[in-house]
Amino acid sequence: MIDVKSGDEVIVPSYTYVSTANAFLLRGATIVYVDIDPTTMNMDTKLVEQAMTGKTVAVVPVHYGGSSCDMDPLLSIAERRGIFVIEDAAQAYSATYKSRALGTIGHIGCFSFHATKNYTAGGQGGAIVVNDPRVHARADVVYENGTNRREFARVAEINADRRTIWNKYYQALAPLQQRQILELPRIPAYAAHNSHIFWLKWHSEVSRQSFIRFMGEAEISVAFHYVPLHSTPIGRATGRFSGADLFTSREASRLVRLPLYRTLSGKQQDEVISRIFAFAKTIDHKALLSCL
Repeated sequence: MIDVKSGDEVIVPSYTYVSTANAFLLRGATIVYVDIDPTTMNMDTKLVEQAMTGKTVAVVPVHYGGSSCDMDPLLSIAERRGIFVIEDAAQAYSATYKSRALGTIGHIGCFSFHATKNYTAGGQGGAIVVNDPRVHARADVVYENGTNRREFARVAEINADRRTIWNKYYQALAPLQQRQILELPRIPAYAAHNSHIFWLKWHSEVSRQSFIRFMGEAEISVAFHYVPLHSTPIGRATGRFSGADLFTSREASRLVRLPLYRTLSGKQQDEVISRIFAFAKTIDHKALLSCL
């Protein structure tokens, strides 16, 4: 869930079951083992930071026998170094650290319901607790066997979020359309759209390309969309355009898509809108009207 890959390093206590390390070895990571505190048999947290390199992505405290590792130092290190703390709480369900349930303290907690555990599924079994929004979506995909099927259970919620963003763009940019500086989408009365794309059109391809560069200078990614198929080599070789191309090529050359995704924040969208208005001020309005 944290996208461990070849070359990454993960710190674990050497005194643990093989699955603690296997989870990362299978992703190509290098395991860096540290010594234990002999009084608890848990990872000696004083040794963790000196074991770290620029390749370290995670540290895995194992709560041996259901007794907690010293978590505060690990959390402090993780915050300073930008790494994940993944609790191996296989033996620690219902145990605590300073009144906090083990497995819920780090970014991710892993539990076992093996037959030997206090709480068992009768054979094999387990659970993962995610305590960091950065890995929520990935955890859903893993749980759903590599699919995003859970998203489909939230269709109404997703559509509502996207519609809010779409409507805000439209309302904010309507004054520029009224001044004939740009053109916004027109939704027919017979249609109910799903806010998949928010596009606008400038008056020429030159203006569109200038706009894309202008937004790029502020690290805002906007993009045109399809190149008309009939104008491509494969299109010319395998088909034909019936009648006159009055609009397809012209309109395609003017259209640009704005950022629209569910996690786009209000602040980010405000920055996009502000930048559009700034670009509009750079345009010669009389020259635009001559393009109509």
